[in-house]
Amino acid sequence: MEFRLLGAVGAWHAGRRLGPSTPQQRTILAMLLLEPGRPVPVARLETALWGSEPPESSRNAVQGHISRLRRLLAPFPEAALTTSARGYCLTAGRDRVDLHRFRELVRDAGGEPDPERAAGLLRAALALWQGPPLTDVAGRWLPDVVVPGLEEERLTALERRAALDLRQGRHQEIAAELAPLVGRTRCGNGSPGC
Repeated sequence: MEFRLLGAVGAWHAGRRLGPSTPQQRTILAMLLLEPGRPVPVARLETALWGSEPPESSRNAVQGHISRLRRLLAPFPEAALTTSARGYCLTAGRDRVDLHRFRELVRDAGGEPDPERAAGLLRAALALWQGPPLTDVAGRWLPDVVVPGLEEERLTALERRAALDLRQGRHQEIAAELAPLVGRTRCGNGSPGC
């Protein structure tokens, strides 16, 4: 089983997406996967789903979503969803979560003395991205608070990889790859013609 946050949020097994089926469950799964093995307080899950004013039934709703996530994960012993006084905790190997594999590859590239190998590690890291991170979740907290930092991590890795490729004489490949990003950045800043 593997978990994805760098694109559509979900759990995959043997190349097939298993779920979760609702944006609310995907939000809770994402919150649990951002720091696997660490309890996430119910109040934080409520904030991720409803912002600063959760409904009165929010605690029961969170419990219902957790119950459905447990059923989804039950056949897979490598992912355990537990409850404690401190909140809910999803224990899954960091190597099973694309975001944490991405970060490890980027970290490894930073310590790699061989520029070609470092660029290869960064390529492998960037290949884990399947689109904008944390796609199809409920609430505004993840998109507004977490996604900008994740996008910054991706752009930093892309810049490092581009710099390494430029040093190796791959000018045309880099120009072709970066051209669409420059267009998006300009349009994102409200330039005319976007």
